[in-house]
Amino acid sequence: MEILEKRYMSVLELIKLMHCSDKYPQFNNSIITNLRSRQALTFDEDSCKFVSTNKDDLMKNILSHRTSDVEDILDENKEDVPNKTQLAVEDIIDILSDIDNKQNTNYVKEYTENAMIAIYNDKDRLSITKKQNEITE
Repeated sequence: MEILEKRYMSVLELIKLMHCSDKYPQFNNSIITNLRSRQALTFDEDSCKFVSTNKDDLMKNILSHRTSDVEDILDENKEDVPNKTQLAVEDIIDILSDIDNKQNTNYVKEYTENAMIAIYNDKDRLSITKKQNEITE
C-alpha cells in the first residue's frame, strides 16, 4: 500500500525498494557505473558474474517489470485504495506501459532517467557486494 500511495512515483519507488536496497537482494543485480556510458553491468546467473549489457535495454526491462508489479499490487488491493490514488496509479501504468506513445515520450524518458539515477546512486553498495561475491568464488 505504501508503494501505491506514491501515486505517479509508485514505479520509481518500487525500483528503489527492489533494486537499491538490501530488502530484496535477489534484485540487486544491476550496476550503472557511468551515466554517460551506453553500458551497465548485470548479473548473469549462468556464469555467476556481472557482465556488460546495454544500459537502455536494461532500464526498459527494469521499468517494464516494475510497472507490471505495480499493476499487480494495484489489482490485489483495489478495494483498499482511494479512488484518487487508483486513478493516478492506473495513469502512470498506462503511460509507462505504452512506451511508443509520442505524447508521453519526454515524461517516460525523464522517469527512466530518474530510475537510472537511483540505480547509479546505489552503485557503491552494489560494487561492494559484487567484490564480496568475487572473493567467495
